[in-house]
Amino acid sequence: MGTSRWLSYTPLSKKDLHKQNLELIELHKRCIKTYLVSKSLDYPTRKKFFAIYDHYITEDNIIHYFFLPIKYFVISIILHKLRNIKFYGKR
Repeated sequence: MGTSRWLSYTPLSKKDLHKQNLELIELHKRCIKTYLVSKSLDYPTRKKFFAIYDHYITEDNIIHYFFLPIKYFVISIILHKLRNIKFYGKR
């Protein structure tokens, strides 16, 4: 009985995964914005940071960076060392 229900499971569609990844990016941006505001960065500096962010973070790789501590993420993106913290924590 239980195996037939397990085999009939269908994964999320590509459209749903795309939507979920875009929501993750928006949530991540809000968390980073809160962090940058708490560090008293002015608007032009935050705007430059998010230009760099948009260059490096896409919907394909957001899941690698989403659960990282914001402080380490911000420092590594500024220093262009994202590949060094990509798999931080459990693998």
